[in-house]
Amino acid sequence: MSNSEISKKAKIGKNVTIKSFSVIEDDVEIGDNVEIASNVLIANGARISDNVKIHHGAVVSTVPQDLKFGGEVTTLEIGKERLSVNMLH
Repeated sequence: MSNSEISKKAKIGKNVTIKSFSVIEDDVEIGDNVEIASNVLIANGARISDNVKIHHGAVVSTVPQDLKFGGEVTTLEIGKERLSVNMLH
């Protein structure tokens, strides 16, 4: 977890690896046995289940690109045992 910015408010499970230069915001839940590569942004609203791998440079749970989005609070949920995640809004 060197050189990463991890909010103390984020809920992080057991055996989680967070590589350098990644950012984990406040309203984030990360399950057990998750691997987060370097230069990853896990934004507010992310819910990541157990045994997930998030690849280098991924951006997870940022503002939706849907034109109907009105600023309401949203979440993004990643199910258990996803082998790879690159970019999700």
